[in-house]
Amino acid sequence: MLRQKWHARQDINELCRFTGKSKAEVEKLFWNKTLSQEAWAKADPQTETEILQFYALNEEPIYTNLLWYVTDVAKYQSQFELLKFCKAHNVKTALDYGGGTGEYCIHLAKHGINMTYCDVYGYTWKFSQWRFKKRNLNINMLRAGQDPLGKYDLIVCTDVLEHVKNPPKTLATLHEALHSGGFLVATFPFDVRKPQHLEENVKYSQTIRVTLSDMGFKPIGKTYFEFFQKTI
Repeated sequence: MLRQKWHARQDINELCRFTGKSKAEVEKLFWNKTLSQEAWAKADPQTETEILQFYALNEEPIYTNLLWYVTDVAKYQSQFELLKFCKAHNVKTALDYGGGTGEYCIHLAKHGINMTYCDVYGYTWKFSQWRFKKRNLNINMLRAGQDPLGKYDLIVCTDVLEHVKNPPKTLATLHEALHSGGFLVATFPFDVRKPQHLEENVKYSQTIRVTLSDMGFKPIGKTYFEFFQKTI
């Protein structure tokens, strides 16, 4: 818990420097647990283009994402769990698809893994780029839907699929971006009701693992994440 408090102070200081806002203003935004939901309700995006624009243009998801890492113990510990898996399976290259504020990229890159970050190009993307440069981390930056993904030993896709219009299409893209025998590390909170989670995606909570099997993914473990290995 002490480490998480330290990270909260660090996050707030970084947000002050990046946004130019005062510490009091940043703290008010940072500790507001409904900030992103309120922004989503105000924007009320309906189409895929509107959803992408929301994540590209709004700063509220940055505060929400950083707060999540310092208040949810399981989420915070997941970065250590992910590193342990990478070390155990000799992962050299990894992609964080839907990388948000870059926590997984930062943690894994600091421990010698060649990281690539991918998300919607916009405010959060630029904040993550700023964070990586501040730490002198050589992390490749890709714009989701615009830049080719390349090939990796492992792809992280957590808390992403419930936000996109076509999860199977996204997973097919990630399957193509994995080396033979590579690993997909994912979460599927389709049935968690939040304003930003697309309601039509609830149906995938019961079918997505069958879809993954049909694509050529074999389940190999489940903790905070679900782990899959590419077999075909």
